[in-house]
Amino acid sequence: MNRSFVAALTGAAIALLVNPLAAKALVVRMPSLQEKVVQSDVIVVGKVQALEEKPVEASPFPGSPQKTPYTIASIRITESLAGVKNVTNIRVGFIPQPKSEPATDPAVPIRPIRPRGGMANPELKVGQEGCFFLQKHPDGDFLVLTPMAHPVDAKDENFKKQLELIQKSLKMLAEPVVALQSKNADERLQTASLLLQKYRQFRNTTGKAPVQAPIPAEQSRLILQAIAEADWTRNDPENMMQSGQMLFNMLGVQAKDGWTPPKPQAGQNYQELYQKAAKSWLKENAARFRIQMWINESK
Repeated sequence: MNRSFVAALTGAAIALLVNPLAAKALVVRMPSLQEKVVQSDVIVVGKVQALEEKPVEASPFPGSPQKTPYTIASIRITESLAGVKNVTNIRVGFIPQPKSEPATDPAVPIRPIRPRGGMANPELKVGQEGCFFLQKHPDGDFLVLTPMAHPVDAKDENFKKQLELIQKSLKMLAEPVVALQSKNADERLQTASLLLQKYRQFRNTTGKAPVQAPIPAEQSRLILQAIAEADWTRNDPENMMQSGQMLFNMLGVQAKDGWTPPKPQAGQNYQELYQKAAKSWLKENAARFRIQMWINESK
Protein backbone atom coordinates (compact mmCIF):
# COMPACT_ATOMS: atom_id res chain seq x y z
CA MET A 1 0.00 0.00 0.00
CA ASN A 2 1.24 3.51 -0.79
CA ARG A 3 2.81 5.24 2.21
CA SER A 4 1.18 8.59 1.48
CA PHE A 5 -2.25 6.87 1.47
CA VAL A 6 -1.53 5.23 4.85
CA ALA A 7 -0.23 8.51 6.27
CA ALA A 8 -3.36 10.39 5.21
CA LEU A 9 -5.66 7.88 6.84
CA THR A 10 -3.54 7.65 10.01
CA GLY A 11 -3.43 11.41 10.36
CA ALA A 12 -7.18 11.61 9.90
CA ALA A 13 -7.77 8.96 12.57
CA ILE A 14 -5.53 10.75 15.08
CA ALA A 15 -7.28 14.05 14.43
CA LEU A 16 -10.66 12.49 15.14
CA LEU A 17 -9.45 10.84 18.35
CA VAL A 18 -7.93 14.05 19.67
CA ASN A 19 -10.80 16.28 18.63
CA PRO A 20 -14.07 14.69 17.46
CA LEU A 21 -15.26 18.10 16.25
CA ALA A 22 -12.50 17.99 13.66
CA ALA A 23 -14.62 15.46 11.75
CA LYS A 24 -16.71 18.32 10.39
CA ALA A 25 -13.69 20.02 8.88
CA LEU A 26 -11.65 16.95 7.96
CA VAL A 27 -10.83 16.72 4.27
CA VAL A 28 -8.62 14.00 2.80
CA ARG A 29 -7.02 15.23 -0.42
CA MET A 30 -7.62 12.99 -3.39
CA PRO A 31 -4.63 12.16 -5.61
CA SER A 32 -3.98 14.30 -8.67
CA LEU A 33 -4.02 12.81 -12.15
CA GLN A 34 -0.23 12.62 -12.17
CA GLU A 35 -0.18 10.86 -8.80
CA LYS A 36 -2.60 8.27 -10.21
CA VAL A 37 -0.21 7.71 -13.12
CA VAL A 38 2.79 7.12 -10.87
CA GLN A 39 0.96 4.74 -8.54
CA SER A 40 -0.43 2.55 -11.35
CA ASP A 41 1.12 -0.48 -13.06
CA VAL A 42 -1.41 -0.51 -15.89
CA ILE A 43 -3.39 2.35 -17.47
CA VAL A 44 -5.94 1.64 -20.16
CA VAL A 45 -8.87 3.23 -21.90
CA GLY A 46 -11.72 0.78 -22.23
CA LYS A 47 -15.21 -0.37 -21.38
CA VAL A 48 -16.54 -2.81 -18.77
CA GLN A 49 -18.08 -5.63 -20.81
CA ALA A 50 -19.25 -8.03 -18.10
CA LEU A 51 -18.97 -9.13 -14.46
CA GLU A 52 -18.05 -12.72 -13.70
CA GLU A 53 -20.77 -14.53 -11.74
CA LYS A 54 -18.44 -16.36 -9.36
CA PRO A 55 -16.30 -14.25 -6.97
CA VAL A 56 -12.58 -14.98 -6.68
CA GLU A 57 -11.03 -15.47 -3.23
CA ALA A 58 -7.72 -13.64 -2.83
CA SER A 59 -5.63 -11.82 -0.21
CA PRO A 60 -6.78 -8.22 0.35
CA PHE A 61 -3.16 -7.13 0.91
CA PRO A 62 0.34 -8.69 0.76
CA GLY A 63 0.98 -11.18 3.53
CA SER A 64 -2.64 -11.37 4.64
CA PRO A 65 -3.52 -14.77 6.20
CA GLN A 66 -7.14 -14.34 5.18
CA LYS A 67 -8.88 -14.26 1.83
CA THR A 68 -11.67 -11.99 0.68
CA PRO A 69 -14.06 -12.33 -2.28
CA TYR A 70 -13.38 -10.14 -5.30
CA THR A 71 -15.91 -9.47 -8.03
CA ILE A 72 -14.15 -9.70 -11.39
CA ALA A 73 -14.93 -7.29 -14.21
CA SER A 74 -13.91 -7.88 -17.80
CA ILE A 75 -12.69 -4.68 -19.47
CA ARG A 76 -12.28 -4.49 -23.22
CA ILE A 77 -9.32 -2.28 -24.07
CA THR A 78 -9.67 0.38 -26.75
CA GLU A 79 -6.28 1.99 -26.01
CA SER A 80 -3.42 0.79 -23.84
CA LEU A 81 -1.46 3.66 -22.32
CA ALA A 82 0.89 1.73 -20.01
CA GLY A 83 1.62 -1.71 -18.62
CA VAL A 84 0.07 -4.05 -21.20
CA LYS A 85 0.63 -4.67 -24.91
CA ASN A 86 -1.16 -6.72 -27.54
CA VAL A 87 -4.04 -7.43 -25.16
CA THR A 88 -7.70 -6.79 -25.90
CA ASN A 89 -9.28 -7.78 -22.56
CA ILE A 90 -8.19 -7.64 -18.93
CA ARG A 91 -9.70 -8.90 -15.68
CA VAL A 92 -10.07 -6.34 -12.89
CA GLY A 93 -11.13 -7.32 -9.38
CA PHE A 94 -12.85 -5.13 -6.81
CA ILE A 95 -14.32 -5.69 -3.35
CA PRO A 96 -18.03 -4.80 -3.33
CA GLN A 97 -19.13 -2.29 -0.73
CA PRO A 98 -20.98 -3.90 2.22
CA LYS A 99 -24.72 -3.48 2.29
CA SER A 100 -26.38 -1.70 5.22
CA GLU A 101 -27.72 -4.07 7.87
CA PRO A 102 -31.05 -3.42 9.61
CA ALA A 103 -30.82 -2.03 13.15
CA THR A 104 -31.38 -4.55 15.95
CA ASP A 105 -33.13 -1.90 18.03
CA PRO A 106 -35.25 0.65 16.13
CA ALA A 107 -34.65 3.16 18.94
CA VAL A 108 -30.86 2.93 18.49
CA PRO A 109 -30.08 2.80 14.76
CA ILE A 110 -26.79 1.22 13.78
CA ARG A 111 -24.90 2.97 11.03
CA PRO A 112 -22.00 0.94 9.66
CA ILE A 113 -18.68 2.77 9.46
CA ARG A 114 -17.32 2.71 5.93
CA PRO A 115 -15.31 4.92 3.59
CA ARG A 116 -17.37 7.65 1.99
CA GLY A 117 -17.15 9.54 -1.28
CA GLY A 118 -13.70 9.42 -2.82
CA MET A 119 -12.22 7.41 0.06
CA ALA A 120 -13.66 4.14 -1.23
CA ASN A 121 -12.76 2.58 -4.54
CA PRO A 122 -15.80 2.43 -6.81
CA GLU A 123 -17.60 -0.68 -7.91
CA LEU A 124 -17.24 -1.30 -11.61
CA LYS A 125 -20.46 -1.44 -13.61
CA VAL A 126 -21.25 -3.07 -16.95
CA GLY A 127 -21.15 -0.39 -19.63
CA GLN A 128 -18.79 1.86 -17.65
CA GLU A 129 -16.32 3.48 -20.03
CA GLY A 130 -13.25 5.58 -19.41
CA CYS A 131 -9.59 5.53 -18.40
CA PHE A 132 -8.76 2.99 -15.68
CA PHE A 133 -5.79 3.15 -13.28
CA LEU A 134 -4.79 -0.32 -12.17
CA GLN A 135 -2.28 -2.24 -10.08
CA LYS A 136 -1.23 -5.87 -10.13
CA HIS A 137 -2.81 -7.94 -7.39
CA PRO A 138 -0.02 -9.42 -5.20
CA ASP A 139 -1.14 -13.04 -5.65
CA GLY A 140 -4.27 -13.07 -7.81
CA ASP A 141 -4.40 -13.52 -11.59
CA PHE A 142 -6.16 -10.19 -12.03
CA LEU A 143 -5.62 -6.46 -11.66
CA VAL A 144 -7.19 -4.15 -9.08
CA LEU A 145 -8.11 -0.49 -9.09
CA THR A 146 -5.31 1.76 -7.84
CA PRO A 147 -6.31 2.95 -4.32
CA MET A 148 -8.26 6.22 -4.38
CA ALA A 149 -7.58 6.57 -8.13
CA HIS A 150 -11.08 6.72 -9.57
CA PRO A 151 -11.37 6.09 -13.32
CA VAL A 152 -11.72 9.11 -15.59
CA ASP A 153 -15.22 8.93 -17.08
CA ALA A 154 -15.27 8.94 -20.88
CA LYS A 155 -18.26 11.30 -20.67
CA ASP A 156 -16.24 13.89 -18.76
CA GLU A 157 -16.02 17.09 -20.82
CA ASN A 158 -12.27 17.22 -20.08
CA PHE A 159 -11.65 13.57 -20.90
CA LYS A 160 -9.46 14.26 -23.95
CA LYS A 161 -7.44 16.88 -22.09
CA GLN A 162 -6.87 14.50 -19.18
CA LEU A 163 -5.73 11.74 -21.52
CA GLU A 164 -3.19 14.13 -23.01
CA LEU A 165 -1.84 14.90 -19.52
CA ILE A 166 -1.61 11.19 -18.72
CA GLN A 167 0.31 10.53 -21.95
CA LYS A 168 2.60 13.49 -21.27
CA SER A 169 3.33 12.20 -17.76
CA LEU A 170 4.08 8.71 -19.06
CA LYS A 171 6.51 10.16 -21.62
CA MET A 172 8.31 12.07 -18.87
CA LEU A 173 8.68 8.87 -16.86
CA ALA A 174 9.88 6.96 -19.92
CA GLU A 175 12.52 9.59 -20.83
CA PRO A 176 13.36 11.21 -17.48
CA VAL A 177 16.73 12.73 -18.34
CA VAL A 178 15.37 14.35 -21.51
CA ALA A 179 12.38 15.77 -19.61
CA LEU A 180 14.56 16.99 -16.72
CA GLN A 181 16.64 18.95 -19.26
CA SER A 182 13.61 20.63 -20.85
CA LYS A 183 13.87 24.36 -21.49
CA ASN A 184 10.51 24.72 -19.72
CA ALA A 185 10.93 25.07 -15.93
CA ASP A 186 7.41 23.76 -15.26
CA GLU A 187 8.12 20.59 -17.24
CA ARG A 188 11.36 20.06 -15.32
CA LEU A 189 9.48 20.42 -12.02
CA GLN A 190 6.64 18.13 -13.17
CA THR A 191 9.18 15.48 -14.10
CA ALA A 192 10.99 15.83 -10.77
CA SER A 193 7.65 15.48 -8.99
CA LEU A 194 6.69 12.34 -10.95
CA LEU A 195 10.07 10.70 -10.35
CA LEU A 196 10.15 11.48 -6.63
CA GLN A 197 6.68 10.03 -6.20
CA LYS A 198 7.85 6.93 -8.06
CA TYR A 199 11.04 6.56 -6.03
CA ARG A 200 10.09 7.82 -2.56
CA GLN A 201 6.53 6.48 -2.07
CA PHE A 202 6.74 2.81 -1.17
CA ARG A 203 4.07 0.33 -2.24
CA ASN A 204 4.37 -3.03 -0.55
CA THR A 205 3.87 -5.92 -2.97
CA THR A 206 5.59 -8.69 -0.99
CA GLY A 207 4.61 -8.18 2.66
CA LYS A 208 8.28 -7.79 3.55
CA ALA A 209 10.20 -4.79 4.84
CA PRO A 210 11.40 -2.37 2.14
CA VAL A 211 15.02 -1.56 1.34
CA GLN A 212 16.59 1.46 -0.34
CA ALA A 213 18.84 1.70 -3.36
CA PRO A 214 20.36 4.74 -5.13
CA ILE A 215 18.79 6.00 -8.34
CA PRO A 216 20.98 6.88 -11.36
CA ALA A 217 23.37 9.70 -10.48
CA GLU A 218 22.42 11.95 -13.42
CA GLN A 219 18.71 11.66 -12.64
CA SER A 220 19.37 12.49 -8.99
CA ARG A 221 21.40 15.59 -9.85
CA LEU A 222 18.82 16.88 -12.32
CA ILE A 223 15.92 16.30 -9.91
CA LEU A 224 17.65 18.28 -7.17
CA GLN A 225 18.47 21.02 -9.66
CA ALA A 226 14.85 21.22 -10.86
CA ILE A 227 13.58 21.57 -7.29
CA ALA A 228 16.17 24.22 -6.46
CA GLU A 229 15.22 26.29 -9.52
CA ALA A 230 11.46 26.03 -8.92
CA ASP A 231 9.28 28.88 -7.69
CA TRP A 232 8.53 27.75 -4.12
CA THR A 233 5.98 30.51 -3.59
CA ARG A 234 3.52 28.84 -5.96
CA ASN A 235 0.76 26.84 -4.34
CA ASP A 236 -1.46 24.60 -6.45
CA PRO A 237 -4.17 23.00 -4.26
CA GLU A 238 -5.01 20.62 -7.12
CA ASN A 239 -1.47 19.26 -7.28
CA MET A 240 0.37 19.74 -4.02
CA MET A 241 3.01 17.27 -5.16
CA GLN A 242 4.53 20.01 -7.30
CA SER A 243 5.32 22.19 -4.31
CA GLY A 244 9.09 22.75 -4.13
CA GLN A 245 9.14 22.50 -0.34
CA MET A 246 7.08 19.29 -0.30
CA LEU A 247 9.38 17.69 -2.86
CA PHE A 248 12.41 18.69 -0.80
CA ASN A 249 10.88 17.11 2.29
CA MET A 250 10.34 13.88 0.34
CA LEU A 251 14.10 13.51 -0.19
CA GLY A 252 14.62 12.34 3.39
CA VAL A 253 17.83 14.34 3.89
CA GLN A 254 19.36 14.23 7.38
CA ALA A 255 22.22 15.68 9.38
CA LYS A 256 24.58 13.09 7.90
CA ASP A 257 23.79 14.63 4.49
CA GLY A 258 24.77 18.09 5.72
CA TRP A 259 21.20 19.26 6.31
CA THR A 260 20.18 21.00 9.52
CA PRO A 261 16.87 22.87 9.55
CA PRO A 262 17.32 26.53 10.51
CA LYS A 263 16.33 27.62 13.99
CA PRO A 264 13.36 29.97 14.25
CA GLN A 265 14.40 33.58 14.76
CA ALA A 266 12.27 36.28 16.30
CA GLY A 267 10.70 38.63 13.79
CA GLN A 268 11.45 36.39 10.78
CA ASN A 269 9.14 34.35 8.58
CA TYR A 270 10.24 30.78 9.32
CA GLN A 271 8.88 29.38 6.08
CA GLU A 272 10.97 31.84 4.07
CA LEU A 273 13.98 31.03 6.27
CA TYR A 274 13.45 27.29 5.77
CA GLN A 275 13.00 27.56 2.02
CA LYS A 276 16.11 29.68 1.62
CA ALA A 277 18.19 27.16 3.59
CA ALA A 278 16.71 24.21 1.66
CA LYS A 279 17.41 25.81 -1.72
CA SER A 280 20.96 26.55 -0.63
CA TRP A 281 21.44 22.91 0.39
CA LEU A 282 20.06 21.69 -2.93
CA LYS A 283 22.44 23.84 -4.96
CA GLU A 284 25.46 22.83 -2.86
CA ASN A 285 24.69 19.12 -2.82
CA ALA A 286 23.09 18.42 -6.23
CA ALA A 287 26.23 16.72 -7.54
CA ARG A 288 27.05 14.87 -4.31
CA PHE A 289 23.78 13.66 -2.79
CA ARG A 290 22.17 10.57 -4.32
CA ILE A 291 18.40 10.16 -4.04
CA GLN A 292 17.38 6.76 -2.68
CA MET A 293 14.45 4.73 -3.98
CA TRP A 294 12.28 2.39 -1.92
CA ILE A 295 12.08 -1.11 -3.32
CA ASN A 296 10.53 -4.40 -2.25
CA GLU A 297 12.73 -7.23 -1.11
CA SER A 298 12.57 -10.32 -3.29
CA LYS A 299 9.84 -12.79 -2.47
